[in-house]
Amino acid sequence: MAPKNPATSIRKEEFDLKTLLQGHPAAIIKGKFSFTFKDQYIDSLPFINDKNKCVELTHYSSDDEKYNEKNKPRLKLRIGNSVKTFYIVYDKNRRQKIGNWMSRAKSGHYQKGFFSVTQAKEEFKRLVSDAEKINPEKWKYQSFTLRTYLLEHYKNDRENKSNKRNSLSPVTDKTIREISSAFEPWLDLKLSEFNEDHPVIFKKYWQNKETPITSETMRKYYSLLNSLFNMCVTCTYLPKNKIDRHIFLFPRNPKRPVTTYTDPTNEVVEFIFNEDTPGGGDSKIIVATMFLCGARNSEIYRNTSNNFNINDRTIRIPEHISKNKAARIVAIESDSYWNYVAKYKTLKSLSDREGELMFPCCREAKAPHVTSSLYQKTWQAVKKEFNFPKIGRLYDARHTFAKKALESGVPIQDLSKITGHSLQTLMDYYIDNNISKATREKLRDATNSNAAIKVQQETNFPPSVNSLYESYIRRCIKKNIKDELSTFVQEMKDLGDQNQLNAEQIFWLKEML
Repeated sequence: MAPKNPATSIRKEEFDLKTLLQGHPAAIIKGKFSFTFKDQYIDSLPFINDKNKCVELTHYSSDDEKYNEKNKPRLKLRIGNSVKTFYIVYDKNRRQKIGNWMSRAKSGHYQKGFFSVTQAKEEFKRLVSDAEKINPEKWKYQSFTLRTYLLEHYKNDRENKSNKRNSLSPVTDKTIREISSAFEPWLDLKLSEFNEDHPVIFKKYWQNKETPITSETMRKYYSLLNSLFNMCVTCTYLPKNKIDRHIFLFPRNPKRPVTTYTDPTNEVVEFIFNEDTPGGGDSKIIVATMFLCGARNSEIYRNTSNNFNINDRTIRIPEHISKNKAARIVAIESDSYWNYVAKYKTLKSLSDREGELMFPCCREAKAPHVTSSLYQKTWQAVKKEFNFPKIGRLYDARHTFAKKALESGVPIQDLSKITGHSLQTLMDYYIDNNISKATREKLRDATNSNAAIKVQQETNFPPSVNSLYESYIRRCIKKNIKDELSTFVQEMKDLGDQNQLNAEQIFWLKEML
């Protein structure tokens, strides 16, 4: 930035563009305050030494009419007492600062917030593109502070707009209080002012608090705010979620112990289907299914009737409700279970038509299927009957199934297909430390036969890269083609060229190239 110099300062009334640029005969001047922006032209323009006054100039382009269209965004340069600042002016009521001008740096390095003309034009085009994605009637939301949107609008949006998974997910008052508390220093920041640097700032703030905050809690807080900004994009209040794709900053705690239940599964299932056990047929089937096949609860209650195949004694979990976005089929070997399912389907007059929900919601609600609140009475009765821990969750039935299956000799690779767990997750959470070293080595060898895990161990993929690599492996298996690390690296390079990688993935890619 050029320093303030009295010799290069004039009064606003003395500012005459043609006179000031007469040393640049190639300069294209249109009217009193419009010309073709170039660094050498801007450098020769003086500052305005009148207090609280400035001159505002408009960029004119002879080769790109995008800059000259009436009633369209314009690139402006405001010259004040000591700085020259680029702005984008959308209309008479809306403008946004791009940054301060500085002459082109020979090193190519620019201080944050400073732009050459070329950079300002690039930023201008990006902002115009972003603006086209926003409904003009919703521009006011960009000027809302986090506090205003969170307390006055967020709850309503979550109740009426689908999330990224294309389902309604209302937000609770508790969640709103958590966001308000976790991000208290930023509550008065405008939604449009949050950027890519903020996740790192959040982390430093939480790390320096007097009361320690675990990485898991940081991950939760970040995810809550990230969901809020995703909703802003969905509602077209913002063109982009700038804090997205930074979950890698908040890793999960490794190898957390899992809770499992020791009672025989068949006894639990018989109790569930007992007439005296609280709950309707739908809630009993959901609870029993988790004990018998280890599926996730949402993979059951969001499923359709045709996927419960009584003849084959299998349940198909389609990709759109699977957590890892991969379809799978699980088998349930229980006569009492399938007899109960058959009676339930008959009682509810359920057919095998495509798309007919197995557990439709019988009351007016945002979601067409039942939710986790449905099976609480049945689950609480099971906990009481078998003296399960008070902190025990129905989700721990999934852990119990995986643990018992491994102990019964089910091959770890088959269990991975049944549960939808990665092999590494099964190794981390369900293999006891007291198993003999020789046995563990054999399991490691078996695990390494899967390319995704083998390469991860050899190259030490970071979590966000490994998730993409596992997806790549699944595609290769589905298409029956050989997986090659070089092919995956090229795919990552293509994603990088499209600006679709986060910082962790970009760093890994640079190491691989």
